Amino acid sequence: MLEALHGDDRDEYLFVLRQCQQRWAQINESIAACAGEIGRLTAAIQRRRPAERAAARRGQQTPAPRGEEQFGQAHLRGGRALLRSGS
Repeated sequence: MLEALHGDDRDEYLFVLRQCQQRWAQINESIAACAGEIGRLTAAIQRRRPAERAAARRGQQTPAPRGEEQFGQAHLRGGRALLRSGS
């Protein structure tokens, strides 16, 4: 049983283990960055929707999207909006 507790700590194994730990940390940082961006974009959508509903009640059209919003909407429509706008 005691023999099972002894590890194989050859340098090449420890090197690979360090590499794996670094990749794991990098992936977790990327996941956190993606989660933050999703939160930021979701908040922007939620802030925009009440204005769109109010404009619809008044019979007004909402202004055409610009920049990041346009990209997001074009992405949802397969890029067609960007092609029409000449961007």
